[in-house]
Amino acid sequence: MTENYRLVEVPNMGKVEFPASMSDDEVANVIKTKIMPSQTTAQPPTQDVNFSDRLKSAAMRVGQGIIDPVTAGAQMLTNALPGGVVKAGNQFNNYLADKTGLVDRLPEGGLNQQIKEDEIRYQQQRKAAGSEGIDFARMGGNIISPANLAIALKMPQALTTGGRIATGVGAGLLSGGITSPVTSGDYAKEKEKQMLMSGAFGGAIPAVAAVVSPKVNPQVQMLMNEGVTPTPGQILGGTFQKIEDKLTSMPLLGDAIAYARRKGLDEFNVAALTRALKSIGSKTESMGREGIADVRGKLSDAYNNLLPNLTFKSDATFSSGLNNLKQLASQLPESEYKQFNKIIADQLENKMTSSGLMNGETLKVVESELSRQAKGYLGEQSFDKRQLGSALEEALNLVRQNLQRTNPPLAKELGKINEGYAQYARLRDAAGRQGSLEGKFTPDQLAAAVRAQDKTLGKRAYSEGTALMQDLTDAGKSVLSPKYPDSGTAGRAALNIGGAGAAGAGYISPELLAAGGAASLPYLPYGRQAAAALLTKRPSGAGAMAEALRKFGPYSVPTTSQFNQPLRIEIIGNGGQQP
Repeated sequence: MTENYRLVEVPNMGKVEFPASMSDDEVANVIKTKIMPSQTTAQPPTQDVNFSDRLKSAAMRVGQGIIDPVTAGAQMLTNALPGGVVKAGNQFNNYLADKTGLVDRLPEGGLNQQIKEDEIRYQQQRKAAGSEGIDFARMGGNIISPANLAIALKMPQALTTGGRIATGVGAGLLSGGITSPVTSGDYAKEKEKQMLMSGAFGGAIPAVAAVVSPKVNPQVQMLMNEGVTPTPGQILGGTFQKIEDKLTSMPLLGDAIAYARRKGLDEFNVAALTRALKSIGSKTESMGREGIADVRGKLSDAYNNLLPNLTFKSDATFSSGLNNLKQLASQLPESEYKQFNKIIADQLENKMTSSGLMNGETLKVVESELSRQAKGYLGEQSFDKRQLGSALEEALNLVRQNLQRTNPPLAKELGKINEGYAQYARLRDAAGRQGSLEGKFTPDQLAAAVRAQDKTLGKRAYSEGTALMQDLTDAGKSVLSPKYPDSGTAGRAALNIGGAGAAGAGYISPELLAAGGAASLPYLPYGRQAAAALLTKRPSGAGAMAEALRKFGPYSVPTTSQFNQPLRIEIIGNGGQQP
């Protein structure tokens, strides 16, 4: 039954709650017979409590916290027993009391009453030692209690933040149920409050841990190292990214999110183009068609600067490769096949001496003409013409690879240029794919180009994740948007609907606009970088702190007894009523 309470001032204890149904005489009797005797050894707190007393008090409170889960388990089991078992006698209660070290014999009210009376004595001793406020020492004892740690270590550890929140709620409910004793009031009602508070606390801890030291996705970190800044939702992933996806329809905020995602894809393009130039110590700030042309021009300049110092000498590997290429080209339609053979004869084979030599000047002409012809055919609408362009490009690669083998002093520089050209070929393919935005590509489009350019048998390198530039495309596909957002989002459209006034369908309240503007800050210039740094960078010790929160936080929720709350006394017998 529901019981109301009233506060009574008790010497050296402050306010204590008594059932409202008790008369003044009954309250006075309880204070005289139950409470005051237990205060004979307790002294009122003074201002000159020495350090030794405080240390002893702290140790006592830690010890209390350690045994709290054991006490709570015994209390829960006792209250869960069928009435007939308890009615048979107090032997079981006494057995539990003996095993938990509470007392030798229980009072008339049973284990619940004994726990409440023990709590009174505990708080008296705490006050006598000058301890006020939240009982942090007892909370620490709760956390390190073997009973609590055993549960925490056995709980499964979820991999995602959403999963950790769900696990935290469950762990909190469990902790509030079996590891926190009820020290005042009706057991069922107070236990329900404990479990609800503990569940909420346990669910909040993983979110706090994600902020203290988020477990940054390695692919997110790799993109950021390349100069790409994902949005907060893309960084946190999972549930957070789903929420961010839904927020794209909000006024102002939706446009800000779309802007941030477009900027992320732009930065991805610049990072990919810069990859092709990194080997020659250069970079680009351009993207789209301008960026593709910039990469080709800088690689060409580097190669042309090296050509005068090179000598071409056809070796067995080159001859074998060229013969294999001719065999493959025979699969082209007759007109394209004849054209391939003519270009190879005129622009390559006839430029060599009988011993397969070319000087730097001749080599420059061969290089320039093969490159021009390949580029021209690759830009044709006809599939067969583009295949011819690819064959000529492969012939050019054979020449460059031969140069690297036959010019050892310059092999390293040539290798860097050839690596840049190999990456450029993939970028050019991605920029020319259907759906690219004026030469700007998405991670999916670049990934398709990377796979198409994989020359290993059965696309082995791509299937194993080792194809050239695949690390970048895999990270981009995993983290970034699959397509460029439109410049005008649903949020912007909402602002333009029904401009007839406040009653129009498109009316947006000033409050909503203000909220949307404030929430947009992490997606705007400078705010993007600041938000990303906040979510991914922490001091070295933050990781250990966050891991401890994830694992043990849900089990450290304080019980009501750990605050300076009024003690609630329920008297069974002596005129009182049992709730």
